[in-house]
Amino acid sequence: MNTHLMDIRQRINIRPFKPDENDYEKVAAIWNIVWPEHEQSVDLLKFEDKTRDSKYWFERLVVELDGRMVAYGSYGEPSWMYKPDKYFIGGNVHPEFQKQGIGAALYDHVMDILMKKDPVEITVGLREDKADAIRFMENRGYKLVMRYPMSKLMLNEFDFDRYESVDENMNLHDIKIHTIKELGEMGVDWKAKSHVLSTEVLKDVPSPDPIPETTLEQYEKEFLNRPDFLPEANFIALDGDEFVGMSNIWLDTAKKEKLITGLTGVLRSHRRKGICTALKVHAIRFAKQYGAEFLETENEENNPMYQLNLQLGFKPEPAWTNYVKDIKEPPQ
Repeated sequence: MNTHLMDIRQRINIRPFKPDENDYEKVAAIWNIVWPEHEQSVDLLKFEDKTRDSKYWFERLVVELDGRMVAYGSYGEPSWMYKPDKYFIGGNVHPEFQKQGIGAALYDHVMDILMKKDPVEITVGLREDKADAIRFMENRGYKLVMRYPMSKLMLNEFDFDRYESVDENMNLHDIKIHTIKELGEMGVDWKAKSHVLSTEVLKDVPSPDPIPETTLEQYEKEFLNRPDFLPEANFIALDGDEFVGMSNIWLDTAKKEKLITGLTGVLRSHRRKGICTALKVHAIRFAKQYGAEFLETENEENNPMYQLNLQLGFKPEPAWTNYVKDIKEPPQ
């Protein structure tokens, strides 16, 4: 280890994150300066910590250099996909302090903790235009396993006339589209039904490992009670009383001009009827009326939903990627 790295490691303090206003604000500030196009609000960060499923191990650390927080990291079991003895790592270093060995010190610290868990795999999420971060992880044995291209739709460029027949097509199939807000006003038990529907739709979402099913209680806590949840922007396709398709839009709590497209999907029994397209058009129409400038989303590159988004006019942007390091062969 060279003299500079030794000096940095002597000057930094790596400590557990404290769930107080000071640490939350500083962690959010580092995220926002690293990812200005994907800003994170303190309120949303607090909400995610408060509602995180406790059965999945999660920890967060911060790095201080001469008393100033300059980086943070997180690690644990990925709740969005599950495989026994698989762990995730993540984190950000303030741009003013990058390439000084701080990220390496944080990585080594976290790996010392994880190796005591006897892991099979370690996974990390990166974005493909961050060449330094990718090189850092590849040099440590991580390999690309999946790409999730981002895409953006400028709402003033969307041709609504091209899709004016989608509602007529839904009528031909006896499919009705309502928002969750409308269903609630109609007295429909939408919470339980939307939970069942989202569980089925998620089974077809590409993922390196299975996406765990949630209970209705956890679904309500983690998703329906989020500060960025919009009941008037969550669209459900119904065949009679059956929930057969969904598409939702989320607020961006930091950028008013942006809305985020979340999960869109249709039950296998009701595909190839144009339901996804109709749901998407309803969502785009809402976003336009809401006053947003653009919609943003991400999809696994081989997911047919990505191709549908491109057909609707979404433009590709740098992809988020999933990298994995194999530590050992899993037990037979």
